Amino acid sequence: MVKKYLPKPSDDNHLSDFGYHVDKKMMSRHTSLKKASKKIGTLTTMKRLNLIRNLTKKGSKNKEILSKDVDFMKKVYAREKERQKKSKAGAKKATKKKNSKK
Repeated sequence: MVKKYLPKPSDDNHLSDFGYHVDKKMMSRHTSLKKASKKIGTLTTMKRLNLIRNLTKKGSKNKEILSKDVDFMKKVYAREKERQKKSKAGAKKATKKKNSKK
């Protein structure tokens, strides 16, 4: 069986730059993750957090915390995609109304 290796996290975006640390309380971590997602993007933040979680040893307390934070970021990303979808649909309706008046 071929052993698979995970990539090393890049040095360009550190979640700690936004105040994230697994030792902090949940609300503080979520606030830090929201700051990071505004600055570097929700998907980038979620991917980095997921990579760090996957590199963390099984059964550790940090892995549980990181898993909960990844789930939180998945929800944030889903909400963001839903908003984008609705805004595109609204823009299409407005364009159709404009064109039908001509």
